[in-house]
Amino acid sequence: MKVNLILKNEYVRTPSHVMAEMTDLLKHKKPMDVYNTLTNKYDELSGPTSRRQVHDKKLNDDKKNRQNNAGKVINRGNIADHISEIDALVANGNSIVKSIIRDQCKAPCLILYTEDQLTDLKTLCCSGQSILGIDKTFNLCDFHVTATCYKQVRVAKERSGEPPIFLGPIFVHDNSDFESYSNFFNHLRTKLRDTDKTKLVLGSDEELAIVNAITLAFPESTHLLCKRHLYQNTKQKLIDDSVDKADRQKILGMIFHEDGLIDANDSICFDAKSEEIEKVSKDLSSKFHRYFQNKLKKNLQERVHQPIVSGVIDKPWTNNNSESLNHVLKQAIDWKSKPLLDLITILATLIETQFKDLRKSLVGVGEYKLSETHAHFSVSRTMWVSKTNEERDRLYKRFRLFTPKDTKTVTSTDGKMTVIQPRSLGKKIGQIKRKKTDRTVTVKKQKLH
Repeated sequence: MKVNLILKNEYVRTPSHVMAEMTDLLKHKKPMDVYNTLTNKYDELSGPTSRRQVHDKKLNDDKKNRQNNAGKVINRGNIADHISEIDALVANGNSIVKSIIRDQCKAPCLILYTEDQLTDLKTLCCSGQSILGIDKTFNLCDFHVTATCYKQVRVAKERSGEPPIFLGPIFVHDNSDFESYSNFFNHLRTKLRDTDKTKLVLGSDEELAIVNAITLAFPESTHLLCKRHLYQNTKQKLIDDSVDKADRQKILGMIFHEDGLIDANDSICFDAKSEEIEKVSKDLSSKFHRYFQNKLKKNLQERVHQPIVSGVIDKPWTNNNSESLNHVLKQAIDWKSKPLLDLITILATLIETQFKDLRKSLVGVGEYKLSETHAHFSVSRTMWVSKTNEERDRLYKRFRLFTPKDTKTVTSTDGKMTVIQPRSLGKKIGQIKRKKTDRTVTVKKQKLH
Protein backbone atom coordinates (compact mmCIF):
# COMPACT_ATOMS: atom_id res chain seq x y z
CA MET A 1 0.00 0.00 0.00
CA LYS A 2 1.36 3.39 -1.03
CA VAL A 3 1.31 6.18 1.56
CA ASN A 4 1.14 9.94 0.99
CA LEU A 5 4.30 11.12 2.79
CA ILE A 6 3.01 14.65 3.27
CA LEU A 7 -0.50 13.91 4.54
CA LYS A 8 0.47 10.55 6.17
CA ASN A 9 -2.54 8.77 4.68
CA GLU A 10 -3.24 6.22 1.96
CA TYR A 11 -2.24 7.39 -1.54
CA VAL A 12 -5.13 7.42 -4.05
CA ARG A 13 -4.26 7.90 -7.71
CA THR A 14 -6.57 10.30 -9.51
CA PRO A 15 -7.91 8.79 -12.78
CA SER A 16 -6.04 9.91 -15.91
CA HIS A 17 -9.13 11.31 -17.62
CA VAL A 18 -9.76 13.56 -14.60
CA MET A 19 -6.19 14.83 -14.72
CA ALA A 20 -6.55 15.50 -18.45
CA GLU A 21 -9.76 17.44 -17.83
CA MET A 22 -7.98 19.32 -15.05
CA THR A 23 -5.28 20.39 -17.53
CA ASP A 24 -7.88 21.70 -19.99
CA LEU A 25 -9.80 23.63 -17.33
CA LEU A 26 -6.64 25.21 -15.90
CA LYS A 27 -5.96 26.88 -19.23
CA HIS A 28 -8.78 29.35 -18.68
CA LYS A 29 -9.88 28.93 -15.04
CA LYS A 30 -8.34 29.54 -11.65
CA PRO A 31 -7.20 26.51 -9.58
CA MET A 32 -9.89 27.12 -6.95
CA ASP A 33 -12.65 27.13 -9.59
CA VAL A 34 -11.23 23.98 -11.19
CA TYR A 35 -11.13 22.18 -7.85
CA ASN A 36 -14.75 23.11 -7.10
CA THR A 37 -15.91 22.05 -10.58
CA LEU A 38 -14.25 18.63 -10.52
CA THR A 39 -15.13 17.92 -6.89
CA ASN A 40 -18.81 18.51 -7.62
CA LYS A 41 -18.65 16.47 -10.82
CA TYR A 42 -16.93 13.29 -9.56
CA ASP A 43 -17.33 11.06 -6.52
CA GLU A 44 -15.04 10.90 -3.49
CA LEU A 45 -12.45 8.54 -5.03
CA SER A 46 -12.43 9.94 -8.59
CA GLY A 47 -12.22 13.71 -8.07
CA PRO A 48 -9.13 15.74 -7.09
CA THR A 49 -7.70 14.76 -3.72
CA SER A 50 -7.05 18.34 -2.54
CA ARG A 51 -6.68 21.95 -3.62
CA ARG A 52 -2.93 21.50 -3.34
CA GLN A 53 -3.09 18.87 -6.09
CA VAL A 54 -4.75 21.31 -8.50
CA HIS A 55 -2.22 24.07 -7.72
CA ASP A 56 0.68 21.66 -8.23
CA LYS A 57 -0.85 20.50 -11.50
CA LYS A 58 -0.96 24.06 -12.79
CA LEU A 59 2.67 24.69 -11.79
CA ASN A 60 3.83 21.50 -13.48
CA ASP A 61 1.83 22.22 -16.65
CA ASP A 62 3.25 25.75 -16.85
CA LYS A 63 6.77 24.38 -16.39
CA LYS A 64 6.27 21.85 -19.20
CA ASN A 65 4.91 24.55 -21.51
CA ARG A 66 7.91 26.77 -20.87
CA GLN A 67 10.24 23.84 -21.51
CA ASN A 68 8.49 22.98 -24.78
CA ASN A 69 8.58 26.61 -25.96
CA ALA A 70 12.22 27.13 -25.05
CA GLY A 71 13.44 23.65 -25.94
CA LYS A 72 15.14 23.29 -22.57
CA VAL A 73 14.44 23.26 -18.85
CA ILE A 74 13.92 26.75 -17.39
CA ASN A 75 14.55 27.13 -13.68
CA ARG A 76 12.56 29.77 -11.81
CA GLY A 77 13.61 29.14 -8.25
CA ASN A 78 14.64 32.74 -7.56
CA ILE A 79 15.25 36.09 -9.22
CA ALA A 80 18.78 35.06 -10.22
CA ASP A 81 17.27 32.27 -12.35
CA HIS A 82 15.02 34.80 -14.04
CA ILE A 83 17.88 37.20 -14.79
CA SER A 84 20.01 34.32 -16.09
CA GLU A 85 17.28 33.27 -18.52
CA ILE A 86 16.65 36.88 -19.59
CA ASP A 87 20.38 37.32 -20.20
CA ALA A 88 20.30 34.34 -22.56
CA LEU A 89 17.31 35.81 -24.42
CA VAL A 90 19.06 39.18 -24.78
CA ALA A 91 22.18 37.47 -26.15
CA ASN A 92 20.08 35.67 -28.77
CA GLY A 93 18.11 38.81 -29.66
CA ASN A 94 14.82 37.04 -28.96
CA SER A 95 13.38 39.38 -26.35
CA ILE A 96 11.97 42.87 -25.89
CA VAL A 97 14.63 43.25 -23.18
CA LYS A 98 17.38 45.29 -24.83
CA SER A 99 19.67 45.94 -21.90
CA ILE A 100 20.43 44.49 -18.46
CA ILE A 101 22.15 46.95 -16.11
CA ARG A 102 24.05 45.58 -13.14
CA ASP A 103 25.54 48.10 -10.71
CA GLN A 104 27.42 47.31 -7.54
CA CYS A 105 25.17 46.70 -4.51
CA LYS A 106 21.99 47.12 -6.61
CA ALA A 107 19.47 44.72 -8.06
CA PRO A 108 19.63 44.42 -11.87
CA CYS A 109 17.65 46.86 -14.05
CA LEU A 110 16.04 46.02 -17.39
CA ILE A 111 15.28 48.28 -20.37
CA LEU A 112 12.49 46.98 -22.60
CA TYR A 113 11.26 48.15 -26.00
CA THR A 114 10.77 47.04 -29.60
CA GLU A 115 11.96 48.59 -32.84
CA ASP A 116 8.35 49.61 -33.56
CA GLN A 117 8.24 51.61 -30.32
CA LEU A 118 11.59 53.24 -31.11
CA THR A 119 10.32 54.25 -34.55
CA ASP A 120 7.27 55.88 -32.97
CA LEU A 121 9.49 57.80 -30.57
CA LYS A 122 11.37 59.23 -33.53
CA THR A 123 8.40 59.95 -35.82
CA LEU A 124 5.67 60.90 -33.33
CA CYS A 125 7.29 62.15 -30.13
CA CYS A 126 10.43 63.82 -31.53
CA SER A 127 8.30 65.61 -34.14
CA GLY A 128 6.06 67.10 -31.45
CA GLN A 129 2.94 65.17 -32.49
CA SER A 130 2.62 63.32 -29.19
CA ILE A 131 3.83 63.84 -25.62
CA LEU A 132 5.88 61.03 -24.05
CA GLY A 133 4.36 60.43 -20.61
CA ILE A 134 6.41 58.78 -17.86
CA ASP A 135 4.98 57.20 -14.72
CA LYS A 136 6.10 54.59 -12.19
CA THR A 137 3.69 51.82 -11.29
CA PHE A 138 3.79 49.19 -8.57
CA ASN A 139 2.78 45.58 -7.89
CA LEU A 140 3.34 44.27 -11.41
CA CYS A 141 6.24 42.06 -10.28
CA ASP A 142 8.98 42.03 -7.64
CA PHE A 143 10.46 45.18 -9.25
CA HIS A 144 9.15 48.67 -9.89
CA VAL A 145 8.05 49.33 -13.46
CA THR A 146 8.39 52.79 -14.98
CA ALA A 147 6.45 52.80 -18.24
CA THR A 148 6.33 55.46 -20.93
CA CYS A 149 3.32 56.04 -23.15
CA TYR A 150 2.19 58.24 -26.01
CA LYS A 151 -0.89 58.90 -28.12
CA GLN A 152 -0.97 56.96 -31.38
CA VAL A 153 -2.23 59.95 -33.40
CA ARG A 154 -2.18 58.07 -36.72
CA VAL A 155 -5.41 56.32 -35.74
CA ALA A 156 -8.45 56.80 -33.52
CA LYS A 157 -10.62 54.43 -31.53
CA GLU A 158 -13.79 53.35 -33.33
CA ARG A 159 -16.09 54.19 -30.43
CA SER A 160 -14.64 57.31 -28.81
CA GLY A 161 -12.78 58.81 -31.77
CA GLU A 162 -9.79 59.50 -29.49
CA PRO A 163 -6.23 58.37 -30.29
CA PRO A 164 -5.34 55.15 -28.43
CA ILE A 165 -2.61 55.15 -25.77
CA PHE A 166 0.39 53.07 -26.82
CA LEU A 167 3.00 51.60 -24.54
CA GLY A 168 6.50 53.02 -25.01
CA PRO A 169 9.91 51.93 -23.68
CA ILE A 170 9.78 50.39 -20.19
CA PHE A 171 12.23 50.50 -17.30
CA VAL A 172 12.14 47.63 -14.77
CA HIS A 173 14.12 48.54 -11.65
CA ASP A 174 14.44 48.20 -7.90
CA ASN A 175 16.23 51.43 -7.00
CA SER A 176 14.45 54.65 -7.95
CA ASP A 177 17.40 56.99 -7.64
CA PHE A 178 18.87 59.50 -10.07
CA GLU A 179 21.62 57.18 -11.25
CA SER A 180 19.19 54.38 -12.13
CA TYR A 181 16.86 56.66 -14.08
CA SER A 182 19.85 58.26 -15.82
CA ASN A 183 20.80 54.84 -17.17
CA PHE A 184 17.34 54.52 -18.71
CA PHE A 185 17.00 58.00 -20.22
CA ASN A 186 20.60 58.14 -21.46
CA HIS A 187 20.03 54.78 -23.18
CA LEU A 188 17.02 56.28 -24.98
CA ARG A 189 19.02 59.37 -25.92
CA THR A 190 21.68 57.16 -27.47
CA LYS A 191 19.05 55.40 -29.56
CA LEU A 192 17.70 58.80 -30.68
CA ARG A 193 21.13 60.26 -31.42
CA ASP A 194 20.37 60.90 -35.12
CA THR A 195 16.99 62.51 -34.40
CA ASP A 196 16.25 66.18 -33.67
CA LYS A 197 14.98 66.31 -30.08
CA THR A 198 14.13 70.02 -29.82
CA LYS A 199 10.41 69.26 -30.38
CA LEU A 200 10.40 66.29 -27.99
CA VAL A 201 8.03 66.87 -25.07
CA LEU A 202 8.20 64.65 -21.98
CA GLY A 203 5.79 64.68 -19.04
CA SER A 204 6.07 63.26 -15.54
CA ASP A 205 5.19 63.89 -11.92
CA GLU A 206 7.46 65.73 -9.47
CA GLU A 207 9.62 62.74 -8.48
CA LEU A 208 13.02 64.40 -8.16
CA ALA A 209 15.08 61.50 -9.54
CA ILE A 210 12.99 61.38 -12.73
CA VAL A 211 13.01 65.18 -13.15
CA ASN A 212 16.80 65.44 -12.78
CA ALA A 213 17.47 62.44 -15.05
CA ILE A 214 15.26 63.87 -17.82
CA THR A 215 16.91 67.28 -17.51
CA LEU A 216 20.35 65.71 -17.86
CA ALA A 217 19.49 63.38 -20.76
CA PHE A 218 17.27 65.76 -22.78
CA PRO A 219 18.34 69.35 -22.00
CA GLU A 220 17.09 70.65 -25.37
CA SER A 221 13.63 69.11 -24.96
CA THR A 222 10.57 70.36 -23.09
CA HIS A 223 9.72 68.73 -19.77
CA LEU A 224 6.19 69.12 -18.39
CA LEU A 225 4.91 68.43 -14.90
CA CYS A 226 1.46 67.00 -14.26
CA LYS A 227 -0.99 69.66 -13.09
CA ARG A 228 -2.97 67.13 -11.06
CA HIS A 229 0.09 65.96 -9.13
CA LEU A 230 1.19 69.55 -8.52
CA TYR A 231 -2.27 70.33 -7.18
CA GLN A 232 -2.34 67.28 -4.90
CA ASN A 233 1.18 67.91 -3.60
CA THR A 234 0.39 71.58 -2.91
CA LYS A 235 -2.82 70.65 -1.12
CA GLN A 236 -1.02 68.08 1.03
CA LYS A 237 1.69 70.63 1.85
CA LEU A 238 -0.96 73.07 3.10
CA ILE A 239 -2.61 70.32 5.17
CA ASP A 240 0.74 69.36 6.71
CA ASP A 241 1.30 73.02 7.62
CA SER A 242 -2.09 73.10 9.41
CA VAL A 243 -3.65 75.69 7.11
CA ASP A 244 -7.44 75.64 7.56
CA LYS A 245 -9.74 74.53 4.76
CA ALA A 246 -11.00 77.97 3.72
CA ASP A 247 -7.49 79.39 3.38
CA ARG A 248 -6.34 76.23 1.59
CA GLN A 249 -9.07 76.62 -1.00
CA LYS A 250 -8.18 80.28 -1.43
CA ILE A 251 -4.49 79.58 -2.14
CA LEU A 252 -5.24 76.58 -4.36
CA GLY A 253 -7.69 78.72 -6.32
CA MET A 254 -5.15 81.52 -6.75
CA ILE A 255 -2.69 79.00 -8.21
CA PHE A 256 -4.64 76.35 -10.12
CA HIS A 257 -8.20 77.52 -10.79
CA GLU A 258 -9.48 79.65 -13.67
CA ASP A 259 -7.65 82.99 -13.92
CA GLY A 260 -5.11 81.62 -11.44
CA LEU A 261 -1.35 81.63 -11.68
CA ILE A 262 -1.11 78.87 -14.31
CA ASP A 263 -3.53 80.82 -16.56
CA ALA A 264 -1.36 83.95 -16.58
CA ASN A 265 -1.16 85.42 -20.08
CA ASP A 266 2.52 86.38 -19.95
CA SER A 267 5.52 86.64 -17.63
CA ILE A 268 4.41 90.03 -16.29
CA CYS A 269 1.03 88.64 -15.23
CA PHE A 270 2.75 85.55 -13.81
CA ASP A 271 5.06 87.67 -11.64
CA ALA A 272 2.18 89.87 -10.45
CA LYS A 273 0.03 86.88 -9.47
CA SER A 274 3.04 85.23 -7.78
CA GLU A 275 3.61 88.31 -5.62
CA GLU A 276 -0.03 88.28 -4.57
CA ILE A 277 0.18 84.58 -3.61
CA GLU A 278 3.38 85.21 -1.65
CA LYS A 279 1.71 87.98 0.36
CA VAL A 280 -1.26 85.79 1.25
CA SER A 281 0.80 82.66 2.04
CA LYS A 282 3.29 84.58 4.20
CA ASP A 283 0.55 85.46 6.67
CA LEU A 284 -0.82 81.89 6.73
CA SER A 285 2.26 79.64 6.83
CA SER A 286 5.93 80.55 6.71
CA LYS A 287 6.81 76.95 5.70
CA PHE A 288 4.46 76.98 2.71
CA HIS A 289 5.67 80.47 1.84
CA ARG A 290 9.23 79.15 1.54
CA TYR A 291 8.01 76.06 -0.36
CA PHE A 292 6.24 78.28 -2.88
CA GLN A 293 9.21 80.60 -3.31
CA ASN A 294 11.90 77.94 -3.55
CA LYS A 295 10.20 75.12 -5.47
CA LEU A 296 6.57 75.40 -6.54
CA LYS A 297 6.84 78.78 -8.27
CA LYS A 298 9.82 77.65 -10.36
CA ASN A 299 8.15 74.38 -11.35
CA LEU A 300 4.95 76.15 -12.37
CA GLN A 301 6.83 78.77 -14.37
CA GLU A 302 9.27 76.50 -16.20
CA ARG A 303 7.23 73.31 -16.63
CA VAL A 304 3.63 74.55 -16.87
CA HIS A 305 3.40 78.26 -17.75
CA GLN A 306 6.24 78.71 -20.26
CA PRO A 307 5.27 75.72 -22.45
CA ILE A 308 1.75 77.16 -22.75
CA VAL A 309 2.89 80.71 -23.54
CA SER A 310 5.41 79.43 -26.11
CA GLY A 311 2.73 77.36 -27.86
CA VAL A 312 4.19 73.93 -27.09
CA ILE A 313 0.91 72.89 -25.41
CA ASP A 314 -2.53 74.48 -25.34
CA LYS A 315 -3.39 73.82 -21.69
CA PRO A 316 -1.80 72.43 -18.50
CA TRP A 317 -0.76 68.82 -19.00
CA THR A 318 -1.88 65.87 -16.87
CA ASN A 319 -0.59 62.30 -16.94
CA ASN A 320 -4.07 60.78 -17.24
CA ASN A 321 -2.80 58.75 -20.20
CA SER A 322 -0.19 57.09 -17.99
CA GLU A 323 -2.81 56.34 -15.35
CA SER A 324 -5.04 54.76 -18.00
CA LEU A 325 -2.14 52.66 -19.24
CA ASN A 326 -1.35 51.54 -15.68
CA HIS A 327 -4.92 50.27 -15.45
CA VAL A 328 -4.42 48.31 -18.70
CA LEU A 329 -1.23 46.77 -17.30
CA LYS A 330 -2.98 45.74 -14.08
CA GLN A 331 -5.76 44.13 -16.11
CA ALA A 332 -3.19 42.27 -18.22
CA ILE A 333 -1.73 40.62 -15.10
CA ASP A 334 -5.20 40.00 -13.63
CA TRP A 335 -4.39 42.34 -10.73
CA LYS A 336 -1.81 39.88 -9.36
CA SER A 337 1.93 40.39 -9.14
CA LYS A 338 3.67 38.16 -11.69
CA PRO A 339 7.10 36.52 -11.86
CA LEU A 340 9.51 38.67 -13.85
CA LEU A 341 9.70 36.34 -16.86
CA ASP A 342 5.92 36.07 -17.02
CA LEU A 343 5.55 39.85 -16.88
CA ILE A 344 7.99 40.29 -19.76
CA THR A 345 5.99 37.79 -21.82
CA ILE A 346 2.75 39.63 -21.04
CA LEU A 347 4.27 43.01 -21.97
CA ALA A 348 5.64 41.59 -25.24
CA THR A 349 2.20 40.23 -26.14
CA LEU A 350 0.51 43.53 -25.29
CA ILE A 351 2.95 45.54 -27.43
CA GLU A 352 2.66 43.13 -30.37
CA THR A 353 -1.14 43.29 -30.23
CA GLN A 354 -1.16 47.09 -30.27
CA PHE A 355 0.94 47.27 -33.43
CA LYS A 356 -1.02 44.51 -35.15
CA ASP A 357 -4.20 46.50 -34.52
CA LEU A 358 -2.40 49.55 -35.94
CA ARG A 359 -1.55 47.64 -39.13
CA LYS A 360 -5.14 46.36 -39.49
CA SER A 361 -6.42 49.95 -39.51
CA LEU A 362 -5.03 50.31 -43.06
CA VAL A 363 -7.79 48.01 -44.32
CA GLY A 364 -10.49 49.33 -42.00
CA VAL A 365 -10.73 46.40 -39.61
CA GLY A 366 -9.95 46.01 -35.95
CA GLU A 367 -10.09 48.39 -32.99
CA TYR A 368 -8.86 51.53 -34.77
CA LYS A 369 -9.69 53.69 -37.77
CA LEU A 370 -7.28 55.95 -39.64
CA SER A 371 -7.16 59.57 -38.50
CA GLU A 372 -7.87 62.37 -40.96
CA THR A 373 -4.17 63.12 -41.36
CA HIS A 374 -3.46 59.53 -42.46
CA ALA A 375 -6.73 58.65 -44.21
CA HIS A 376 -5.03 58.65 -47.65
CA PHE A 377 -3.21 55.43 -46.68
CA SER A 378 -6.48 53.50 -46.55
CA VAL A 379 -6.79 50.53 -48.93
CA SER A 380 -9.67 48.18 -49.65
CA ARG A 381 -9.54 44.58 -48.54
CA THR A 382 -9.48 43.46 -52.16
CA MET A 383 -6.46 45.63 -52.89
CA TRP A 384 -4.73 44.45 -49.70
CA VAL A 385 -5.19 40.80 -50.66
CA SER A 386 -3.80 41.46 -54.14
CA LYS A 387 -0.58 42.96 -52.74
CA THR A 388 2.50 40.90 -51.98
CA ASN A 389 3.93 40.79 -48.46
CA GLU A 390 6.70 43.17 -49.54
CA GLU A 391 4.17 45.67 -50.93
CA ARG A 392 2.15 45.52 -47.71
CA ASP A 393 5.27 46.09 -45.64
CA ARG A 394 6.26 49.10 -47.78
CA LEU A 395 2.79 50.63 -47.41
CA TYR A 396 2.87 50.10 -43.65
CA LYS A 397 6.34 51.64 -43.45
CA ARG A 398 5.27 54.74 -45.42
CA PHE A 399 2.23 55.02 -43.18
CA ARG A 400 4.37 54.97 -40.04
CA LEU A 401 7.04 57.35 -41.31
CA PHE A 402 4.59 59.94 -42.67
CA THR A 403 4.63 63.25 -40.77
CA PRO A 404 1.63 65.55 -41.41
CA LYS A 405 2.11 69.27 -41.83
CA ASP A 406 2.49 71.11 -38.55
CA THR A 407 -0.59 73.31 -38.17
CA LYS A 408 0.98 75.30 -35.32
CA THR A 409 3.71 76.77 -37.53
CA VAL A 410 3.83 78.45 -40.92
CA THR A 411 6.82 78.69 -43.26
CA SER A 412 7.56 81.59 -45.60
CA THR A 413 7.27 81.13 -49.35
CA ASP A 414 11.04 80.99 -49.82
CA GLY A 415 11.35 78.43 -47.02
CA LYS A 416 13.80 80.54 -44.99
CA MET A 417 11.53 81.49 -42.09
CA THR A 418 9.26 79.35 -39.88
CA VAL A 419 7.16 80.97 -37.14
CA ILE A 420 4.36 79.92 -34.79
CA GLN A 421 0.95 80.99 -36.04
CA PRO A 422 -1.00 83.36 -33.76
CA ARG A 423 -3.58 81.45 -31.75
CA SER A 424 -6.13 84.26 -31.40
CA LEU A 425 -6.03 85.31 -35.09
CA GLY A 426 -6.78 88.84 -33.91
CA LYS A 427 -10.22 87.93 -32.52
CA LYS A 428 -11.71 89.04 -29.25
CA ILE A 429 -12.01 86.49 -26.43
CA GLY A 430 -15.20 84.45 -26.95
CA GLN A 431 -15.76 85.73 -30.51
CA ILE A 432 -17.56 83.15 -32.64
CA LYS A 433 -18.45 85.05 -35.83
CA ARG A 434 -16.02 85.72 -38.62
CA LYS A 435 -13.97 88.89 -38.33
CA LYS A 436 -15.68 90.40 -41.36
CA THR A 437 -19.18 89.98 -39.93
CA ASP A 438 -18.48 90.66 -36.26
CA ARG A 439 -18.69 94.33 -35.31
CA THR A 440 -16.47 95.78 -32.62
CA VAL A 441 -18.58 97.91 -30.32
CA THR A 442 -17.09 100.76 -28.34
CA VAL A 443 -19.11 102.19 -25.46
CA LYS A 444 -19.60 105.92 -26.00
CA LYS A 445 -18.61 108.21 -23.20
CA GLN A 446 -21.36 110.37 -21.78
CA LYS A 447 -20.83 114.07 -22.14
CA LEU A 448 -20.69 116.10 -18.96
CA HIS A 449 -23.02 119.09 -18.96
